[in-house]
Amino acid sequence: MPETTKGARLAKVAREINLGIETIAEHLRKKGFEVDAKPTTKLTAEMYNLLKKDFNSEIVLKQRAEQVNIGLKKREKLSLNETGEVKSVKKNHLLV
Repeated sequence: MPETTKGARLAKVAREINLGIETIAEHLRKKGFEVDAKPTTKLTAEMYNLLKKDFNSEIVLKQRAEQVNIGLKKREKLSLNETGEVKSVKKNHLLV
């Protein structure tokens, strides 16, 4: 997460924490802050640090999920001629 939190927008923080805007706004209201549940609402450094501390497990979970590689994997098959030069290249896409 970026350390420059001066004026961080609620939508950006929601993406970083991997929670909904309404969930974050509700949590901050319970902690005594007045927050509108709008994506453009600016959060103070104090609010950001509180969210970072309270939702640390969500942040770690998102980071681990981003490391998982699901999708197509490119593979190339090379064919050589008698002199050892590349004759043809076939590209395959495998579902991983």
